[in-house]
Amino acid sequence: MNHSSVRHKGFVVSTIIFAITIFLIVTGVLVFNKSANTAVKNILTSSSTQTSTNADGLAEVKSQPVSTSSDPVIISPTLLQQDLTISSISPSSGATGDKVTIMGTGFTSANNEIMFGNYKAATTDSIDGKTLSFDIPERLQNCTKDACTDTIIFVEKGRYSVFVRNTKGESNHLTFDVTTSSGMQ
Repeated sequence: MNHSSVRHKGFVVSTIIFAITIFLIVTGVLVFNKSANTAVKNILTSSSTQTSTNADGLAEVKSQPVSTSSDPVIISPTLLQQDLTISSISPSSGATGDKVTIMGTGFTSANNEIMFGNYKAATTDSIDGKTLSFDIPERLQNCTKDACTDTIIFVEKGRYSVFVRNTKGESNHLTFDVTTSSGMQ
């Protein structure tokens, strides 16, 4: 087998893997995120490749990239999937009515549920996929993963396990201290 035959087979394998990857992206199985954009741009080396970022922090491929390498292009789903994670809550404590900002990754442009334990504190949007803001409510609604009930409780002074739920799943939990009760009992 000569070198040109081996190089041609490498190109064919690369092309097939690339076609499968594009199919998985188009069907929604693989999704690019901002943190993977750099890695993907380093892997896919073509001047015709263009990516841009939408409101959910997901990259959109504008053209069909072609690998100029003879090695297969392999893109790991774990590299491309953006986890739903809370990195910080600021401030870390507050009274009802205070504004709170949650920083993290994987927030969707709409319908991020901010949970205080089993109780929904707010549903909010994220303009950049990294930030959520809400006011500490006076009341919380009892919710499971599947649905919310009609049960409403008043926010009481104490420590709450805070997490975010959206179409990507459920985030890690961080603690938040409510410093004053809502005053209603």
